[in-house]
Amino acid sequence: PSGSGKTTLLNIIGCIDSATEGSVKVGDCEITSLSDRKITDIRLHKIGFIFQTFNLIPVLDTMENVEFPLLLMKKHSKSEIRKK
Repeated sequence: PSGSGKTTLLNIIGCIDSATEGSVKVGDCEITSLSDRKITDIRLHKIGFIFQTFNLIPVLDTMENVEFPLLLMKKHSKSEIRKK
């Protein structure tokens, strides 16, 4: 139902928002008291999002929008990503 907190709950689970009460775990990690840097790292490496709206970067083409988060992870070079 509208206004029941579905989006808020998903944003908290996805580390986009923080809870004002209680605790939140991602895997075995209690994230409630972590620094923004550590939460960003968890969001980058452990959580994937599919938004209702596209949330693409307008100045990038489709391939660049797909490559961008992979480049942020710094696990593969741009040429390796392009091959995949």
